[in-house]
Amino acid sequence: MKMKKLLFLFVVILYSSIAYGQRSVDGSYIEAVQTTYMPGQTITLDLILFNGSTDAEWLTDVYIQFPAGVTVTGAINFDLAVPIATRYLEYDGTTGDGVLVKWLDPDGGFGEIYGDEFAYATVDVTIDPDFAGPLDLDYTIIGDIWGAEPHEISGTYTLEQSAFPVPLSDYAIYIGIFLILAFTAIRFRRAFV
Repeated sequence: MKMKKLLFLFVVILYSSIAYGQRSVDGSYIEAVQTTYMPGQTITLDLILFNGSTDAEWLTDVYIQFPAGVTVTGAINFDLAVPIATRYLEYDGTTGDGVLVKWLDPDGGFGEIYGDEFAYATVDVTIDPDFAGPLDLDYTIIGDIWGAEPHEISGTYTLEQSAFPVPLSDYAIYIGIFLILAFTAIRFRRAFV
């Protein structure tokens, strides 16, 4: 009887240690506040990174591939909502047209963005006037590679082309204001005649 209890205790401890070691980054994603873009536009994309790990795997690296026709001119680190000086993913400084931008664990440790945490970054981009259709941001999120898979997931966040690709010129605005004032003046004058 005593041997059965010891064997049962051994199995429970072994299972607990295996279950505790099961880490993955499944459920993690990247998205932007923006949902549309206009060709020829220079914008700052507000990026949101979420670590969806339910078993304590921490994020070490994030890669985003920008399509040809989208020029990255700068970015900032992925920081927590309330920044902690030692916990962020560092922007690698890559700029250019259609580049792969990376954010990396600056100390090469066990990861900086913990499970169920959000981190935020911005990327400045210029979109070519001839760029058309969906703007796909292909991303890869990498965890600290301990325990169960997946330690790396990929996905795509898509910005759709705006329905209003040509901004109004100053002349169109002035003409519109003139017509509104003229209509109002004529309508007001008729009301008192």
